Amino acid sequence: MNKNKYELIQDKNNIGSILDKLLEYNSEIIISEDTTDKRTLYKSNIVFVNHFNHEMVLKPTSFGHPFSISGKYRFYITNEQECMHFTCTLGKTTFPRFLVLKWPVSIFQQNTRKNKRINLDHKNFLVNFTNFSLNANLVKETYQEAKLMDISKTGIGLSVNEEIASFLHPQDCLIFTYINEKPLKDKLSGNIVYIRKINPIMSSNNYTVGIKFNEETKFNEILYNLGQKTDNKDDLNELKRLF
Repeated sequence: MNKNKYELIQDKNNIGSILDKLLEYNSEIIISEDTTDKRTLYKSNIVFVNHFNHEMVLKPTSFGHPFSISGKYRFYITNEQECMHFTCTLGKTTFPRFLVLKWPVSIFQQNTRKNKRINLDHKNFLVNFTNFSLNANLVKETYQEAKLMDISKTGIGLSVNEEIASFLHPQDCLIFTYINEKPLKDKLSGNIVYIRKINPIMSSNNYTVGIKFNEETKFNEILYNLGQKTDNKDDLNELKRLF
């Protein structure tokens, strides 16, 4: 009998080996409503994983009153290098200290991304872009400014206000021209893949916009450009340290 029911299985022929890096100790899980707004309800960390039964044990990041949930929820699992999400329906569950959760076996097939994402939300990088939208066979062009939220080898995330979000649509083409009012030597381009409203409790008028680059971009060159576009030496050193 295995005394340690919840342990990491290091079998490379097992599905667990694919998820080992993601389902690791202390990876964060965000539990959200499975609605358009995807309002964050609870945050927790993984403390144990049982790959044989496809179960994980979650521990709230902060203790408080027991938290009861039931219904359909979206779970986001993140660590430094990877991110995935899946939807799960729970019966009435009380979450006072721990929650045992089964994950769908298929989640790794389509939701795991192997790109390191750099969170720049706490930086003050502003990007200017031209948005091209095709509507009724007419191309509409607008020039906008947004805050850079995160970046990876395949795309970036922006934070925009409600007014700018109203101009944007999925599949629109964006061409980036400036960072912190300084021109980019090589312009970046991409297409919008999603537009989502940020948690209304935190910010009622802001949206996140995900952009996928049109071609494989030289990530380190982008970060170098970002470093050159800031007058804050701490920002530059931070970007260099990350890579």
